[in-house]
Amino acid sequence: MIYIDASVLTLATFLTGIQRVTREYSLCFLTDPSLSGKVTMLFYDDPADCYRILDPEKYVAYYRRGEGKKEAMITRRKVEIPDFREGDLWLELDAAWMDRMKRSYLYPRLKERGVRICVLIYDVISAYYPQYCLERGAFNFQDYLGASLLHADHLIFTSNAVREDAKALAEKAGVTFPPCSVIPLGSDFAERAAKKNVGTGQSFETKGSNAETSVEDADAHIPADIRKLAEGKFLLMAGTIEPRKNHKLLLEAYPRLKELGYRIVFAGLMGWNMESFEEQLHAHPDFGNGIYHVVGPTDEVMSALYRKATFLVFCSYSEGYGLPIAEAMQRGTPVLAADVPVLREVGGDLCVWFPQDDADALAEQVAYYDAHPEEYALIKSRIAGYRSIGWEQSYLALKEAMDHE
Repeated sequence: MIYIDASVLTLATFLTGIQRVTREYSLCFLTDPSLSGKVTMLFYDDPADCYRILDPEKYVAYYRRGEGKKEAMITRRKVEIPDFREGDLWLELDAAWMDRMKRSYLYPRLKERGVRICVLIYDVISAYYPQYCLERGAFNFQDYLGASLLHADHLIFTSNAVREDAKALAEKAGVTFPPCSVIPLGSDFAERAAKKNVGTGQSFETKGSNAETSVEDADAHIPADIRKLAEGKFLLMAGTIEPRKNHKLLLEAYPRLKELGYRIVFAGLMGWNMESFEEQLHAHPDFGNGIYHVVGPTDEVMSALYRKATFLVFCSYSEGYGLPIAEAMQRGTPVLAADVPVLREVGGDLCVWFPQDDADALAEQVAYYDAHPEEYALIKSRIAGYRSIGWEQSYLALKEAMDHE
């Protein structure tokens, strides 16, 4: 039996980052005919101190077709430590360090029962850059990462850069580094969506335009204010707004960008410790008329913003992969990114690079391509043939890696 803990995904109000990846992979596992009846999705019931089994049909209905309610997925059937058997596989896909069940407790007990453990590690940012992370999350991550290095039979990374960073930590701690694989993430999230919104239960809001719309079907999935927003020249930043993503850099570059006739769009939830930035953003005289914040965009809205943007701007100090880079280029949109190793790995020579924390350099790159449309067209033509792997390909690679002995 393959066990997948989807506790954090199940509790999430919006699907961003890791939870979106967990959704994609878990749906592949549950709908793989070769694994019929061999995959059990779990939800940790903290008060009862046990795992509850998630109903697979209701899980697929909710996350693939937007049908039903999340609460209905959670059954009364439970799984406790004694229920695991030799030969079972624990596949860690979600942000497990946010789970109440600590992996330093769980993994040794699974190993005692002969369970193999395979862990997907998205990044080790909390270990290297704790200043960009929620304090409690950074402490919890140490527990998760330490347990993974000590007890996992196989580790899976989304980039070579993260693998090398994790390996360096293991060497520093004197821990034998487990066998591992590197598997890029898929980037075709919206194209795989069914006609209904993919099980988010989301509505979204475009702050600064006083518009809020529920997305119900594919025929009306792009509201009027988003279509209007996408008509002119704009730069897009995608993803949860948090310290390490460095959204402030694009805001700093805005005066020069405004002179060039560009608007800027931040698409994603407002994360932790961003009160000062949020206040600055909303207090800006151009907020709602040149500067926009799309809160909790659906997959379909996000895909539309990617396609219409002049550039995706990626300013992060550190990433595990930088999925928006692949998602943007997959849709034919050039990427303007901070020059850091992991982003180079994803974007290579297809991105336009600028020095980290240099708002003037960012704006100058935009100015250059605005003044040289033939050069911008050349970038567009170069990425027209870009094809990152899709979720099905990524899943097949993950499936092969988890079978590693």
